[in-house]
Amino acid sequence: MPKIIAIEKGKNLNPAEAIVIKKENNSNNPVRWWCNYAWETVDLPVEVFKKEYDRFRPFEMNLPDDWEEGYLVVQDDIPMFIYGKANTKNI
Repeated sequence: MPKIIAIEKGKNLNPAEAIVIKKENNSNNPVRWWCNYAWETVDLPVEVFKKEYDRFRPFEMNLPDDWEEGYLVVQDDIPMFIYGKANTKNI
């Protein structure tokens, strides 16, 4: 099942306001970070997410198995995840 990452409704993110996403304890669950503090882990079916997290606009995204951390950016209302690996620069 794809991980579900969310953008708060009404937010128009740019790279300077990017959400930083990191693995927590080497798990596959992404932790969303906003302004450098941990927010919450999200790994739910879309239907559940929509009911429980109404203020967020969810989208599904498959993350590569070897991702370490990344940045969520939105261009033209399309979310994109730019991820990095250990000992490499973000791609």
